[in-house]
Amino acid sequence: MNLPSILVVDDEPDNFDVIETLLNEPDYQLHYAANGQEAMANLDTFNPNLILL
Repeated sequence: MNLPSILVVDDEPDNFDVIETLLNEPDYQLHYAANGQEAMANLDTFNPNLILL
């Protein structure tokens, strides 16, 4: 089964914890990036269904 993936981009690491708390369902695969450049580099690795900035 292919889980929907979400890329979370934020320069404040504490916000990753907030997002993880809100999206605590096991039906998502969460990925994180600390800035736009890191997010763009990660797009080569996986193709997220949603990007949260």
